[in-house]
Amino acid sequence: MSISNKPQKNLTGNKHIVFSEDKSIITIKHPDLPEFRLVKVEGGKGIIKKLNKKTKIADFYMAEYQVTQELYQAVTGNNPSRFKGKRRPVERVNWYDSIKFCQALNKKLFCKHKRLNPMPCITEDDRPRRIAKWYRDDGTEQN
Repeated sequence: MSISNKPQKNLTGNKHIVFSEDKSIITIKHPDLPEFRLVKVEGGKGIIKKLNKKTKIADFYMAEYQVTQELYQAVTGNNPSRFKGKRRPVERVNWYDSIKFCQALNKKLFCKHKRLNPMPCITEDDRPRRIAKWYRDDGTEQN
């Protein structure tokens, strides 16, 4: 995956989100955030052996690197890390902190077409349940 020298296209209607020509990389350029990139992960088909069930995973985008303390603090306003350094990965966060981070980042970016969707939480009985709140295009919370 490489970015060509050709102009990048903005496919979301959000001037802070720019796709590479082949749509394999998304660059986030927001004035209140350090620049970061998301890379496309190809989906596929498989079998969940424990359930003996066929499944299909759609393509998705994932941060190119771990979330830095600089980005986490710019989005959430705090830095819980013990080993400080703006380019170091954020640490000492739990699942709920990660969900809150994704929600706050969505709200800051106001994505209309593409969202950083939090993953479902899996309970002990393997039934997925959503623990996240969702936002409308204008950034207001949706019930």
